[in-house]
Amino acid sequence: MGRRLATFFLLALLPLAACLTVVADGTRTELHARPPRPDNYPIEVLKQEVPERPHKVIGSVRARVKLSESRSGVAPPSAVIAALKQEARALGGEALLPITVTPATGGGTYVSPAGAVLVGNSEVWSALVIVWLQP
Repeated sequence: MGRRLATFFLLALLPLAACLTVVADGTRTELHARPPRPDNYPIEVLKQEVPERPHKVIGSVRARVKLSESRSGVAPPSAVIAALKQEARALGGEALLPITVTPATGGGTYVSPAGAVLVGNSEVWSALVIVWLQP
């Protein structure tokens, strides 16, 4: 009985040990949903906060990135930006307004809306998702 109980707890904790390094999600701010963009749709990452070209904010995206004791376990920035772009595509976006990075101190456990678990200290990368009003 003790061996079964130990095996159960080990299997229950295994997902926490093998948690994802990046957990991303998006939030739509429009009343209607836009169709998602294809997986290869090029999402622009803008450096200016207010682009000169007419646009509309349709939502926001964020990625929570696990920080490990050694930097070798941290996702590269290109992977985090790719996750943000994928969430923007799912919202039907065309570009991301400047990406901001905020440290989330205190550690703890974060469960994303998709159910992925992230344990430990992390950073939160976020950006607004926009569509262009003129080509």
